[in-house]
Amino acid sequence: LTTTEANRLFQEMNYVLCTAVDCLNARKDFPEEWLFHRRWRSGGSGGTVKDFHGKKISFLQSGGRSSAVVSAVQKNKARTNSTMVKSGK
Repeated sequence: LTTTEANRLFQEMNYVLCTAVDCLNARKDFPEEWLFHRRWRSGGSGGTVKDFHGKKISFLQSGGRSSAVVSAVQKNKARTNSTMVKSGK
């Protein structure tokens, strides 16, 4: 990740964790737009599962685990060593 991407990831993870804790403390449901509300809905006989915003959810299997992916939002980017954050290891 670039430094900017790493900072954005940190901010987004902090939001998710704080929101989840707030919801649990207040005994409220998690936000409706969160993906896991739709994660296990297979869409039935060839149907398509969509996220809160209407984007298609694909389900991938790897190592015996499944992942829900919204390709319209989650993009792979070409990387070079010069764009990576140094890990210090």
